[in-house]
Amino acid sequence: MLVKVNSIIRRNEGQEEGKEENQYIVRVTKLDIDDLGSVIPLREIELWLPLYDESIVKTLMNSHYAAIFTEGYNEEDGSTIILARGFTEEELNKEKEKTIKKVNEKRRDHTK
Repeated sequence: MLVKVNSIIRRNEGQEEGKEENQYIVRVTKLDIDDLGSVIPLREIELWLPLYDESIVKTLMNSHYAAIFTEGYNEEDGSTIILARGFTEEELNKEKEKTIKKVNEKRRDHTK
């Protein structure tokens, strides 16, 4: 799912054998790109990050937008993110252009 990263909150879950465990909660807005290339916010979701996987945390901390996948492809509050790819504003604009192009191609095909 395409999202805007709103915030990342770190919660310490306590200590196990002197080692802190960090649980991260990510607040995102699920996005869609309409036929005209506008980015539409659909809803806010609160997701979890897996323990011991700092790579996803770093990706999301360095990105305003991301494509994320959750465990079981669940898009509900409390779902766990298993994969994330950050998007720059420029990459998001390219996705918007692709959407517009595909819609225009379909319209041309239907008018023939």
